[in-house]
Amino acid sequence: MNVTLEEADVYFAEHLDSAFWSDLDEGKRRAALTMAERQIAAAAGSAVCKEAIFEQAVYLVRTHDMQSGGRVVTSQSLDGVGSQSFQYLAGQSGRYAGICPEAVRLLEAMPVGSLRLSRG
Repeated sequence: MNVTLEEADVYFAEHLDSAFWSDLDEGKRRAALTMAERQIAAAAGSAVCKEAIFEQAVYLVRTHDMQSGGRVVTSQSLDGVGSQSFQYLAGQSGRYAGICPEAVRLLEAMPVGSLRLSRG
């Protein structure tokens, strides 16, 4: 697919993370896009959407250090007063392990491709 930096910049122009994204140097933005594209392609197979890549890219920049140590909180629940539990990235498994929630939402909203049967 090879998303471009220009496409990402346009996407983030009207995004809540606009200032965060535009403050990153070009090298970091390109690296984030490359990593995000690889991760989304691995998770989604051939059904890749650019918006999911962009969301994953900004997520990676924000959480890369924590992800490297498996310390990104992926879910949190509050059980009664004063009791809290967390699930960390290291405990994630399955197709979307390590993919940000917004990218997962975008991927799951994509229409399923048509099935093509052939004899051979």
